[in-house]
Amino acid sequence: MSHLLFESLEVRRLLSVPAAPSGLAAIGQTPTSVAIQYIDRSTNEKGFQLDRSTAGGAFIQIALLPATRGKGLHGFYDKAVAPGTQYNYRIRAVNGSSVSAYAGPAGATTPGGISVIPPVIPPVIPPVIPLPSDIRQLLFIGNSFTAYNDVPSLVAQIAVADGHSQPNIFTQAIYGWTLGDHLNKITTDGTGNIISHSLASGQHWDDVILQEFSTRATSVTGAPVNGNAAGFRSDAAALFNLVRQNSPAAHDVLEETWARGPLSTIYPTGFSGPAAMQSDVLANDNLAVADANRAFGPGAAEVAKPGEAWRAVGFDRTFYDGNDEYHPSPKGSVLAALVLYKTIYHDNTADITATKASALLALAGLSASDWQQLTAVADGV
Repeated sequence: MSHLLFESLEVRRLLSVPAAPSGLAAIGQTPTSVAIQYIDRSTNEKGFQLDRSTAGGAFIQIALLPATRGKGLHGFYDKAVAPGTQYNYRIRAVNGSSVSAYAGPAGATTPGGISVIPPVIPPVIPPVIPLPSDIRQLLFIGNSFTAYNDVPSLVAQIAVADGHSQPNIFTQAIYGWTLGDHLNKITTDGTGNIISHSLASGQHWDDVILQEFSTRATSVTGAPVNGNAAGFRSDAAALFNLVRQNSPAAHDVLEETWARGPLSTIYPTGFSGPAAMQSDVLANDNLAVADANRAFGPGAAEVAKPGEAWRAVGFDRTFYDGNDEYHPSPKGSVLAALVLYKTIYHDNTADITATKASALLALAGLSASDWQQLTAVADGV
């Protein structure tokens, strides 16, 4: 092999080495689950190798996560864990035989059972201790709008930053899926489906958040929109009904997705612009929620309105993922999570300081001024 050819191959090999992920964090959410977050910094990876060490032992690979090509904050739930156990995690990007440096390790310990709080000795007023009833059981069902940047985990982080107990998060989010696809999976899964199988005996869902494929919840049936408002309402009703069979007092939340970005090819054939699409999505979401409130009683369901937050910022393209005109940037996902948090907890966000949210902001690459803007927009919806 010539020296020149060797140098060329070596340069190509070095160029193929993906950038290392960053911001690895792990949280023991339940006795049998650990939530893991990381930031994708690479644009040429084939995937991410996730390794785990138990109680200081050797690291072993437990998952090969899909490539996201620089899409920001992502998450993974490790459910092959035991109660009361300490775990360490590390992650690296892979591209064929080339691998990045590791991010981590990040440690987490799963809860080991119920803590016994000793009786309080005078003074008479005891310290404030989060009650078990404050630990919410949240179920998210959606697609890439939910999975991008791990919106459910962002909601959990916001709740903790605002002084609530860490909620238990369960997610079924599959790229490109409609609520009809989820309904089919739940039917196929039988008694092992996510609604009836995830919680321990005697537990119930506090809130279930449904997120439909954004163009399906519209009244424009022709291409390129291909909306199916009637099918959307039927599937939402069926899913809410399945949840109610398990949890009669569950709070039903229907997420209003945001319109495609201003440069999307969906305009002007499908809609005149983002505002027109947004209004159509909201109108059909309101009808679906009205269906649920007729079935289960007034106030049983409500619309969470990230789409109205997008409208409030003028469908600013910084809230979209580059030229995607569809998926959210990390900034967009945080805005969506703030609106969802407000709807789930019925609590404003402006009183959450940037200092309290500093870990979340670092992971999303946002500043304190960004946070101030986003909380103001969320509270204004």
